[in-house]
Parts: sequence; C-alpha cells; structure tokens
Amino acid sequence: MLKAVMKAYIRSFSEALRYEYSKYNVTVQHVTPFFVSTKMNSFSNRLLSGNFFVPDAASYAKHAAAALGKVDHTAGYWTHSLQYFIVKTFSPTWVRSRVGGLLNKSFRNEYFEMQKK
Repeated sequence: MLKAVMKAYIRSFSEALRYEYSKYNVTVQHVTPFFVSTKMNSFSNRLLSGNFFVPDAASYAKHAAAALGKVDHTAGYWTHSLQYFIVKTFSPTWVRSRVGGLLNKSFRNEYFEMQKK
C-alpha cells in the first residue's frame, strides 16, 4: 500500500513541477520503469542477467532519454511500455497487487537461496 501511495505522490509531484516550471522552459518527465539489469538487483540472478523484458542500464537510459521532451510520462523502454499498457488495461488493482507481492516474494526467496550457497 505504501509503495502505491509513494508512486502516486511522485507522479502527482512531477505533474505539479511540470506545470509550475513550464514557463521557464524546464522539462519535467515522469518515468515509470519496470525492472532494469543493474547492480542494485544483485539479489536476483534472473534480473542481473537481463532478458527481453529486463534491459541493461545503458539500453534503458538511451531509450528513456530519447523520450525526454516528447512525452510527459514514459515507461522508458518499449517492452516496459508494452507491459505497462497490458497491466493497466487488463488487470484490476487487486490483481496487480497480488502478482507484485508474489513476484517480490519470489525474489526474496531467490536472495535467501543465494545467501545459503
């Protein structure tokens, strides 16, 4: 619940900044990434190795930067945009919360398994 509130706050804050600073030609873009292969995800070999839906940081940054000034909100990477569209269009909040919780539990278990080795 707190995570959803924080995400809503960041989006709302970005919109307020965009409105407030547009007269100074300052671009404010809200970026909502899914998983990106970075050292921050070292708790999961699945995320570190990357895949079709988990780009490396350089690819993600290149695509996200290309959208700067073109759209107010982006997922930053084309497969993330596809995921975002499917998730937001076809699944209610309770399903997204349940799947997110299961995914986080899976990553937590993967981390604990790595620690045992």
